[in-house]
Amino acid sequence: MSYQPGMPPSQPYGYGNAPYGQQQPKKSNTTTIVLIVVGVLVVFFFLCGGLLVALLLPAIQAARNAARQMETQNQIKRIGLGFHLHHDVHGHFPAAVTLGPDGRPSHGWRAELLPMTTDEPIAKSWDTESKWNSPSNSGLLTPTPECYLSAIDSSEMKAEGLTRFVGIRHPQSLLPGTEPVDFRDITDGTDNTVLAFYSDKLAGVPWAAPEDVTADEAFQIWSEASPSHPIIIVMGDGSVHVVHQPLSRQVFNALMTRNGGEPVSDF
Repeated sequence: MSYQPGMPPSQPYGYGNAPYGQQQPKKSNTTTIVLIVVGVLVVFFFLCGGLLVALLLPAIQAARNAARQMETQNQIKRIGLGFHLHHDVHGHFPAAVTLGPDGRPSHGWRAELLPMTTDEPIAKSWDTESKWNSPSNSGLLTPTPECYLSAIDSSEMKAEGLTRFVGIRHPQSLLPGTEPVDFRDITDGTDNTVLAFYSDKLAGVPWAAPEDVTADEAFQIWSEASPSHPIIIVMGDGSVHVVHQPLSRQVFNALMTRNGGEPVSDF
């Protein structure tokens, strides 16, 4: 067809620049597809990561607890060594309650053992001739010395001058009261008699005070022993044991008394 004035020129190749019969291409959806895939992957890894954390968290917590318990075992072993060093120097274990010049309770065995259990400055600053909460010692009551703290204990306990390392107050125990005990008094054997113990079930006592727990109080705490709340004990020979389950009163009494003559079974 020839060109006529007023008519547009012919377009033999169809419309626009596209060949005849071929439609104009649509916009690409590649960016949208990529974003969807990335979003799916993010959600997938988030869910998998959360699941992994949920699976690992109990194991991590168990490992932390085991490390803290091991540190507490080392701590109470050090206390047991302090008892033996005191026996080497004085010929007997420290009394649960040390009396002052006036015949009244002055301080407990933990304060008495300071020179044997720590090289902290408090060991030299403590006034053994004065009562535990006297003006000369009051500035040393807080925080609790590191030798009487466990990694399990809170910072509040340390700030308040409390400890969970205690003895058992009973006429037949190794810490009966104001009378000190020596090896000759332990006819049941030092390896069969409890010297002191630790439990995170204890509320805590002032570390320097002549305070411990009675046999009934101790048994109540021991009856709540579990893998997550064990009783960590040091025996008269300095060995350390961990009790993960409640003991019968018979076994407890056999371990507590130094001269009861009871057979001690495995615990």
